[in-house]
Parts: sequence; C-alpha cells; structure tokens
Amino acid sequence: DSGQCIFFLQVETYGIKKYANEALNIILNGSNLNNVYIDEVLLKKYQNKIFYRVLLGPFDNKSSVNNAREDIIGLGFSPMVNKDAGTNNKTKYSNSTC
Repeated sequence: DSGQCIFFLQVETYGIKKYANEALNIILNGSNLNNVYIDEVLLKKYQNKIFYRVLLGPFDNKSSVNNAREDIIGLGFSPMVNKDAGTNNKTKYSNSTC
C-alpha cells in the first residue's frame, strides 16, 4: 500500500483576484462541480506578488479528477492535474505510485 493520493485540478492562475472570481463563477454556473475555490499564493520570485489559483478538489482517485477535468475543458479552460496541490507538497501529477 503506497498510501492515499489526493488530487486537485488547477483550473487557472491569475494575477488579479477579479479574474479568478470570474473563473470561479463560470465553473459554478456552468457545471455541477461545487468543490471549487481560490487559493492565494505569494510568490517571492515575482517580488512577493500574490497570485490567485482556481482549484477544484480534493479528489481521491484519478477517475474523479479526470471526469472533472473534462467538464472544465468543456467550459473553455486548460486545467492541470496536481497531486497534493492543497498542501505544501505541490507536485505536478506524474505516473508515480498513485
């Protein structure tokens, strides 16, 4: 047993919160997905600028996150699947033990 993997779907990242809120509203109004939220991230490499990630999750398996990904693509976004994106271990999904 390799432990439980948790997946998140990163819909988009914005430098302006207004645009993140617009994306959030598109998802809430255009799909049945309700586990969407905005995560504020401070990036030191961009002079401590705050970015706003629109995320969906958590999902406990690849099938669920892939189904949500298809819904988000249908709304015009290009989402990325992340493993443990809601924690300090922000690794892009790869075919590892999950």
